[in-house]
Amino acid sequence: MSDDLDSLIHDLGEFPKHAGRFVESALKRTAQGMKEDWQDLSKGPSGGHAKRYPHAVDYDITKSEFPHFSAEVGPNLGRSQGSLGILEEANGGVKSAPQNLRASVVRANETDFVRGMEKAREDALRRAGL
Repeated sequence: MSDDLDSLIHDLGEFPKHAGRFVESALKRTAQGMKEDWQDLSKGPSGGHAKRYPHAVDYDITKSEFPHFSAEVGPNLGRSQGSLGILEEANGGVKSAPQNLRASVVRANETDFVRGMEKAREDALRRAGL
């Protein structure tokens, strides 16, 4: 399910048109889980130099006309120490190793995402009387 950009993707082509609110709910739940996991995982590696970095991890849900929904999870550059995400996720160097938290968080939440999309589809079909 994950591609090389660490994305979770689900084709909504088979969903009823009025499934938007169910899909959005499932997407929010997965994004929240990813945010919490990223925050928890980043507390250790960030150490003393980036105590506020875990609190900079956030998510945004973007929706347009159904079936175009997306969620972006990661450091919010507008928050205190959010820009450190660039360093935390970089390839690393002589004095620091890459944290690769994004990939870990995606893998940890992939099953929940699939389950949420399946439930969204079931709820939409039930609502449509199918």
